[in-house]
Parts: sequence; C-alpha cells; structure tokens
Amino acid sequence: MYKTNIIYSIILFIFFVHSNLDAQNNWNLLSSPGENLVITSEEVSYKFENNVTGPHHSEALVLVSNDYTQSYQTFFEKSESSDYVGIFDMFFVNSNIGFFSCGSAIGGQIYRTTDGGSTYDGTGFGGGFGGRIFSLDGINVFNTAGSYYDAFKMSYFKKNGSYIYSTSDYIFGTHGSFVSEKPIAELEFVNISVGFITCIDSLGFAYILKTIDTGYNWIETAIVQNQRFSDIKFTADSIGLVIGKEGMVLRTNDCGETWNEILLEINVDLNSIDLNEDGYGVIVGDEGKIFLTNDYGETWEADDFFSSSIDFKYAKVTQSKTLFVHTTEGDLYCNKNILNSLELEEFSFKIIPNPAKDFISISFDKPFDINHINIYSLNGTKILSSVSTMINIQDFESGVYLVQVVSNNNVRMKRVVIL
Repeated sequence: MYKTNIIYSIILFIFFVHSNLDAQNNWNLLSSPGENLVITSEEVSYKFENNVTGPHHSEALVLVSNDYTQSYQTFFEKSESSDYVGIFDMFFVNSNIGFFSCGSAIGGQIYRTTDGGSTYDGTGFGGGFGGRIFSLDGINVFNTAGSYYDAFKMSYFKKNGSYIYSTSDYIFGTHGSFVSEKPIAELEFVNISVGFITCIDSLGFAYILKTIDTGYNWIETAIVQNQRFSDIKFTADSIGLVIGKEGMVLRTNDCGETWNEILLEINVDLNSIDLNEDGYGVIVGDEGKIFLTNDYGETWEADDFFSSSIDFKYAKVTQSKTLFVHTTEGDLYCNKNILNSLELEEFSFKIIPNPAKDFISISFDKPFDINHINIYSLNGTKILSSVSTMINIQDFESGVYLVQVVSNNNVRMKRVVIL
C-alpha cells in the first residue's frame, strides 16, 4: 500500500519482446570472477572477498583485473585471528579512483586507491558496520553505517568520517552477518548537496530519503509497505530510478520530488540497475530477468535470452553501450550489441547563447518533433516547461540550470549558465 508521497502514474506500456537474434547470440561468458564485483570500464573490474578461515579468524581481500579473466591480482589484504573482519562495501569513481571499507563488527576504516589498485592508503575516515560508500569527486566520501551490536539499532550517515546524521527510525546497516548479508540501504548523490538513501524501518516499510544539505537533514519522498529497495541510480541530474522486490520500479524526473511507478508486469525480485549518460540502461533480477531502456528508463524492453534458473545480482552499462551482467553464481557475461539494437530517435541540441541573459534559443542538429522543453534548477525543481524553442529567461535568478529536451522516445539534457 502506498502512502502520500508517491504519485500513482498511468501504467506505461512495456513491450516484452525478444531483442533481435544476432544481439542475443552475442552474449559472451567472459569469466567466473565470483561475488562482489564492480566494473569500472570496458577492461577493468574489481572484486572483494570475505573468507572465514577458522573460529574467530577471517581475511578480507580486494582484487583487480584488467582483462576480465580470472587473473585477478590482490592489492589489499587484511586478516584477523581474534575477530571476524570483512569488506563492507566498495565504490569506484572511475577505473583509477575508488574506495572500500574494511573492518569488524565494532568499526571499520575507509581506504582509497588513486592508481587503479597499484597502491592504497587509509583515508582516516571510519567506515562503519554494514554501510554503503559513495563519492562524486574522489575526495569527498559519503557513507552509511549501522551497528549490529548496538542495542538501539542506530543508523548513521557520515561525510568524510564525521557523523552528521543519526536515527533509530530507519535501518541503514545490515544488522546481520556483515560477511554474507547485503547492506539494507543504498546511497546515491546527484551533486555535493543533493543525495538519496533507500532504506527500511522495523515495521517493513521501505523509504526513499532525500537531502538537499549534504546529509544533515533527510526527508521522506516515497514510502512503500512490504517492500525492500535493492538499488538506486540517477542520471542527467534530475532523472532517477529505484528498484526492489517483486518487480518494483519507481522513476522520478524531478530529482526525487515525486516518484511514479513503472509496471513491468513481473513478480520477481530486481537486484541491480545502471544507466549511462545517454539514457541507455539495464535492470537485472532473479529468474534470468533482463530489461533494457534507451530513454532514461521511461520504457523497458525485456531480453529473454537467459534461463529462469539464473539469478542476476549486478549490471553495468558503459558509455559505449557495452552491457555486463553478473550472476549470483559468480559468472560474468558481456554483450556489445544488444543496446544498439534498440530503436532510438537520436538527436543533439545546442543552447544559444550560453551563458545567456534574456533569451535562449534551442537549435537541433536535424529536423524532428519535440514534445516539450523543461528547465530545472540544480536541486531538481522544475522552473519552466515550454513547447517553444525560444525561451524567455529574464525572470530567472543568476546561476546554472538544466535544460531538458523531450522527444517522442528520447530525452537529452544540457546545462545553461544564466547571468
């Protein structure tokens, strides 16, 4: 049952059709790297392993590969003989810069590499039990945490190691075995001020929380009963999607002010979502489910190549539209053609002038029909919607804004500076 903050959307027509056979036959099994994988480019991937080696003895490893074979090289290793130690989470800004948190149930440390895993150092920031890491620039680090041994089950949000938000209303950490259980919360920031956490409470409600002040305060923007969100992804600053169990997909185009449900007409758990900057994306889930989009997640097309006996846990789309999917059994598949087979109305546009003061004109690389043009502030608030390509901006305050052009089956967005 939905509470007030979710807008009930008109059911979007989702076409469940097979992608063309040539594209399907180009699914290649690259390797079997195991669990806990992060892909950062066409060639580079990282993974971590938490191994229990004896009673109260364990080791944590972070490894890197440059060819997606099983030749992963260990660049971080930590072992304990008196307590269980593990990697809580791993996040990479790009192929060279990344963070991972390692520790025991009583606390952890966030480590960083800036040279693609050749070396690492401690950031001095505490990691926290069972939490997520996120960074936009490789310098500022956000993370969530929750303590399994805390009798009050407190959850925390931290920036650069400093506790700036704590709560007992929501659950951010695993509150279970950190070696095996996925963190409950997911974390994503659009810019240094605006961010989102998906989480649950003790009554079984799932929440999407939003901050506009770097995490000092959080407000509920969506609440769903008997749900657990599994992933969140934002692109083009204002467009975001959240997925969860039993086929749940929520989408926003106003930076989380409102969320609309997209019905995929399935009842399996969805586990991972990714989109590139051009709006190509993928959702993967249990029972071999893969869904593809070319319009920033407004519509989705099913790919039915894989057997229902396969469960997917992770997916990655590169800027060149190469698609990677990773199974719960640890197998990694790649397809370089399937996203190119989706029909897409390609276009580009210019904002003239930019910077601008009184008017802006939107020009296109070729003639075509547009639905409308939106202008958003950087925090996702819609300022204006127009069907005209000549827009009066005389009443706008000085600053940076986002211009979004929507066609029949595509969306493009660029920034404009208003003087």
